[in-house]
Amino acid sequence: KTFFSWMEESAERFEQDPQGELDFVAYQRDKVAAMSMRLHKSFSTLPKTPIVVRPVAKYRQQSAPIAFYEQPPLDASRPGFYYVNPSRQHDLPKYRLAALAYHEALPGHHMQIALARENQNLASFRRLLSFTAFSEGWGLYAEKLADEMGGYTSNEERYGQLIMELWRAVRLVIDTGLHAKDWSTEQALDYRLANTPFSKQDSIHAIERYVVMPGQATSYKIGAMEIERLRKKAEQRLGKYFSLSQFHHVILGQGALPLDLLEQQVDVWIKQSEH
Repeated sequence: KTFFSWMEESAERFEQDPQGELDFVAYQRDKVAAMSMRLHKSFSTLPKTPIVVRPVAKYRQQSAPIAFYEQPPLDASRPGFYYVNPSRQHDLPKYRLAALAYHEALPGHHMQIALARENQNLASFRRLLSFTAFSEGWGLYAEKLADEMGGYTSNEERYGQLIMELWRAVRLVIDTGLHAKDWSTEQALDYRLANTPFSKQDSIHAIERYVVMPGQATSYKIGAMEIERLRKKAEQRLGKYFSLSQFHHVILGQGALPLDLLEQQVDVWIKQSEH
């Protein structure tokens, strides 16, 4: 807890002035651009639809989160957008912004959704279909994958990725506590404050979300754990014949899937790839 506090208090943040806002947007634009140059190392199929990083318009800033992804249309008539909110740029320390960009843009949501939208081998409804455990699981998996791809350029950014992962892991405990273990909101708040670096106000908002959306917040970590389990299973079965880019092609090549059907697809690929 002492280390959490020290990191939050000493962490670099962008200045709350016009130049700081420009730097905040530029930093995430640079992260996404650099990651786009590394994609070929871990993916055999790349989306044709571009991703554009842009600031949230003034009229939307007050009600918008710090960052979010807007999907491209089915006809690919415009790019996918990774929106970042300059008015909220002081909400997060700089070291957590890289993982956020990798989750929302590349290799996260844009990679997964654009490939599904562009996949002419799928029926239209499957190109549009969404399963939260799959999409948010992929986004969280992508945050960790980005480290393998050289996306984090400092130990602080790697720590930021771990904090983002911790954020989603704590949800498993709190959601289960609230909805299956008869926890009070006070118990949930005490647990979050004791085990994360997040503020009391941020924690209250998070718990309010978990109360009214049972199970939704658990989908991030559950989905990521399943993708990681399937990858380990494939690595163990295929050994030297395992290809990370081919594994990712199997995960993303059928659009969004329920996790049990995703495992079936991976099992078929493993069987076809075994020598």
